[in-house]
Amino acid sequence: MIESANDAAPVIAEYVAGSEPAFVEMMNQKAAELGCTGTHFANTHGLHDEEHYTTARDLAKIMMAALEYEKFQEIYSADRYTLAATNLQEERILVTTNYLIDASITSDYYDERVIGGKTGFTTPAGRCVMCVAESGNLRYLCVVLGASSTGADGSTYFGSFVSASEALDFGFDSFTFAEVLSPLAPIAQLPVAHATQSVVVTPAESVTTMLPKDYDKSLLSTRYQLTSEAGLDAPLEAGQAVGVVQEYYGSWDKPILSQ
Repeated sequence: MIESANDAAPVIAEYVAGSEPAFVEMMNQKAAELGCTGTHFANTHGLHDEEHYTTARDLAKIMMAALEYEKFQEIYSADRYTLAATNLQEERILVTTNYLIDASITSDYYDERVIGGKTGFTTPAGRCVMCVAESGNLRYLCVVLGASSTGADGSTYFGSFVSASEALDFGFDSFTFAEVLSPLAPIAQLPVAHATQSVVVTPAESVTTMLPKDYDKSLLSTRYQLTSEAGLDAPLEAGQAVGVVQEYYGSWDKPILSQ
């Protein structure tokens, strides 16, 4: 992964599955399990094939799944790796192709917020990169596909890195986390059948979500749906779940969270 040595992929495939086609079948099965609806693999090495394709959304799903493994996190964040000497070769140092995390070859694309990622390139696909970046309390997964590989003067150009940094600028500059539900802020006071008193319903816990940095609190609205269409009925216990609460922002037609 560090130097994009895709010739290792078929070797690994044969070791794991017995053959590359068998491993490709496993890849497609796993992609389907992850909910990748626009992806189909035809090989393990990633070179162009009309039957080998994916989408930015699907790659994000695959990356999120891979990040659950500590070993993957270690590899995708490494900027170099030392291969020990053998009886055939001297010690070698592999240097990453991801210039977002390493400035030793060129500092033109280095971005201190990026903590790891993976590059990709074929002529039909263009410059591609998936990366993870952190700043403050925000972490973004960024996927760039089909970026330019040639500069205006005909020189080699990594448009994927430029686009990734621009997208990250927008994300970090435009959004923040905000508390929108709190156990200290009641949602409603509701009657209870077969009881002499009403009850106050509140969120089970404090909930934060991502919103524009300049969001207007007056545009936040709360809706709730009781579990029982008949309403609340005694007896009730403190802390008992009685429904689902959803928070909306402005004219967005989908809830920004549901608890």
